[in-house]
Amino acid sequence: ARLWRVDDVLIQADKKSTSINYAQLYQLKVYPNPASEEITIQTEQIEIMKIEIFNTLGARMITSNENGMACKLNIETLKRGLYLMKITLKNEVIIHNKFIKN
Repeated sequence: ARLWRVDDVLIQADKKSTSINYAQLYQLKVYPNPASEEITIQTEQIEIMKIEIFNTLGARMITSNENGMACKLNIETLKRGLYLMKITLKNEVIIHNKFIKN
């Protein structure tokens, strides 16, 4: 795949499709990954408005409406395994990501 930056938009293209990679565009970071007690979700250019954590069956486990460029979530109550995140930014862009709970 190839990446191009046009103005403030990062475009990813391969032989099958063209898409915008918002995680790269907004420099999304999730750390530590894997984690056992707390994760930090951080962006460089735009505020995070909402974070939702789902298990692999699709059940919502955590919802956070903490706003900011960096949000910390306590994940101690989650069981070990893979979790999916739905991160809503101030401009209503939604980014999907994942992390592993130790």
